[in-house]
Amino acid sequence: MKKITLLISLVGVLLLVGCQNQNQIIVGPKNIYYDNDTFILSWDSVEGAIEYELVINDEKFRVTTTSFDVKDYDHGVYRVKVKAILSNKESIYTSTQSFFINKVTHVYMYTDKNKIYWDNIVDATYVLSYSEMFSQDVTSVQPKTNEFKIPDVLKDTNTLITLKTYYNKQLLVTSTLQLNFNMVLGFYESDYEIEVSNPNEVYINGNLVEEGFSLTPNKVVLSKELIAGYSDETQVSITGDSNISLNVYFTNEILVLLTDKTQTYQGEDIVYEFILNGFDLVSENVFDGLFTFEDGTLTIQKEYFETYKESNPDKTFIGVNVVFKKGEQHTILVYLEILL
Repeated sequence: MKKITLLISLVGVLLLVGCQNQNQIIVGPKNIYYDNDTFILSWDSVEGAIEYELVINDEKFRVTTTSFDVKDYDHGVYRVKVKAILSNKESIYTSTQSFFINKVTHVYMYTDKNKIYWDNIVDATYVLSYSEMFSQDVTSVQPKTNEFKIPDVLKDTNTLITLKTYYNKQLLVTSTLQLNFNMVLGFYESDYEIEVSNPNEVYINGNLVEEGFSLTPNKVVLSKELIAGYSDETQVSITGDSNISLNVYFTNEILVLLTDKTQTYQGEDIVYEFILNGFDLVSENVFDGLFTFEDGTLTIQKEYFETYKESNPDKTFIGVNVVFKKGEQHTILVYLEILL
């Protein structure tokens, strides 16, 4: 009687051990990683796994490796979990994690004379900021669409526009536009060059230009045949790594600024030199009269800068439009910029 009881007890123990082994919880991969440079999801391996099942949002996939390529997915936020499949059992899923696919590398910006436009990203939100070049004062707005009406206050200066594009509160990309309403000169007798990193597209007065220009890694060259179709003030926008928009005055009347338009005050007079070709300076009220102009040489006296700095201690630059005229028919504004 005792032997039978012992046998039954041993069988009971073996059954209990077998049930415990069958119900043992197998932990899945410990970590899930996402690399947005390669668009690869990866996870830790599980010993004995012959394949893995991953769930991205509501889609299930079986793979035999510990990685998965998501380059065909659109930008956005996704949920993922993974479990290991063994020969006769499987692990539990990892906890659900979120990852963000960002495939937006550029948002190109351009202008006409009234609005700024940029590439539309579906379901994106935007924060646009602007400040006068070299100024610390920044104004920010949140446009509801992919365009922004240019305030009148920006139409007589050189402004840096910064656009941040968000998707589901995640920053997709930051874009900049140098918006210059100060007139620069272009002459019909020669091609017109604009420096910009990796130029992409050309817009003139807000319209996309398909031909008549060439692109290099560092600039765009508008052919003289192209610019011959435009007269007087023309808004030229170039999209690229950084976007730029210029107010160009195309003319046959040549006035040439020989020195750099941007100079730095270092305690001495500032000198600009011009080839006048019949033009003459008429801006008698600029620089508080503390200048001379002889034979195409404009000399701004250091006393002007010292007085200006005393009255405007927070200013870091001075920007002035200097007016030149040739008879009654031709007027040209040349923008000069002095860093303090």
